[in-house]
Amino acid sequence: MRRATAGLALFVLAACGGASSTTSTSTTPSGSSSLAPVATGPIVPSEGALNGPPPSAGATAPDVSATSTPTPAAEGEILTIAPGFRPDPIIRRGQAGGPLPAESISPDCRGYVSSAPSFLLKVDAPVPSLRVLVHMQGDATLVVQLAEGRVLCNDDTEGLDPIVEGAFPAGRHRVFVGTYGEDAAGTPYTLAVTTQSSLSTVAIESLPETR
Repeated sequence: MRRATAGLALFVLAACGGASSTTSTSTTPSGSSSLAPVATGPIVPSEGALNGPPPSAGATAPDVSATSTPTPAAEGEILTIAPGFRPDPIIRRGQAGGPLPAESISPDCRGYVSSAPSFLLKVDAPVPSLRVLVHMQGDATLVVQLAEGRVLCNDDTEGLDPIVEGAFPAGRHRVFVGTYGEDAAGTPYTLAVTTQSSLSTVAIESLPETR
């Protein structure tokens, strides 16, 4: 399913064979101006069809307002992106999940994440087509909070692996790598940030980390 969102949207590919629902929640503070579009294509987040409804929230949501200035020490590693960035893809590894229900960040998100983002995407200039992919030996989920406040969630685009893709504006975007089940926290994952449209989530598992 594709849905255009105010001033910005993402394309997410669903390869599970089932229908996927689209989620995009605006958390822009009242009175803020909307971000102007940076590309003709919409950003479309997607929830996969392999799982049931999102888990019930069991914790109070932290303040994830995009109005605050991110602190690198609390926001995870910063990955700097600009048009034509190298190396492409950027590969990182980590441990997914945490105690926080992802629906505490947005009611349409699934799984469990840490209270601090796994990575911070620092986009220096608009990138017309960028993909964030995650591969994990288990059921991974992905939450991207755009700099202007919108939250994009994805689950089960390729098997149990999530992908978010589309035009990314300049700014700092928070990336949370989660697990569908709370008890799966700590499962190792591989993450890729790329402009390559043909790169699959399974393929990134064998790629070395880039620094």
